[in-house]
Amino acid sequence: MKVKIFPLTSSLHNYEAVKSETEEFLSDIKKISGCEFEIIQDAKEFYEDCDLSLILVRTGGSEGIFLKNIENLHEPYYLLTYGFSNSLAASLEILTYLNLNNLKGEVIHGSNEYVGNRIKELIEEKK
Repeated sequence: MKVKIFPLTSSLHNYEAVKSETEEFLSDIKKISGCEFEIIQDAKEFYEDCDLSLILVRTGGSEGIFLKNIENLHEPYYLLTYGFSNSLAASLEILTYLNLNNLKGEVIHGSNEYVGNRIKELIEEKK
């Protein structure tokens, strides 16, 4: 199963530290879900040739980056988050925006086991 990930990272954070946290998180999730992850830098390629597309909200302050890319994204918006760098707070702000605009979205947050299993569920639901 192939999952594309579009990362959102604020320039206010140390990119190398965030990258390291992300790699560790995705490595753990890969083991649980059995999925292959592909990081995509261009939102235009986000939905092509994959089983699931996830928006990885790496840091706080990335809400504006989401809005700049929203024209290339579509519902449902799956916001993947983890416990570092205000990732959850930024995801909740994005989800609030989506809800106010009657757009479907979900924050995927919790233990690595929960996240890995939720990703498998989403792929099954999509089939």
